[in-house]
This record gives sequence, C-alpha cells and structure tokens, in this order.
Amino acid sequence: MTVRRGDQMLWGASIEPEIERARRALEAGDLEVSVQTIEKLPAPALDAMKGWLDQARALIAARGALRQLAAG
Repeated sequence: MTVRRGDQMLWGASIEPEIERARRALEAGDLEVSVQTIEKLPAPALDAMKGWLDQARALIAARGALRQLAAG
C-alpha cells in the first residue's frame, strides 16, 4: 500500500518493514520500542504520524511519572 500527498510518498513499500516492526512492538505492549521505530521514519511519514506520536509520548511520560510516584 502506498499513500501519497501529490508527488510526495508518505507511506509505501520503503517504510512498510518499519511500520510492521512498530505495529508488532505495540501489539506486544512495548510502546517505547514502537515510538522509537516510528521516530526513525522519513519526515513525510513522521508528519503523518505526528498526532499518534504526540499521544504515545504523553502516555510514556505519564507511565514514567506514575512509576516514580509508586517508587516513592
């Protein structure tokens, strides 16, 4: 599957393996690895994923804060 914005490829065969790796990490419950994988994508794909990345980063930060609170 390829998604384009004009002549610019946002999503396509060149990034499919990375997207699949991120999806698998997410399904396994590893949000951090999923985010790290997505962050390595080219700028057009990152732009398309910005909303998801912002939410995922916020969730990671919240989980970290909760761990710190629980640790005392």
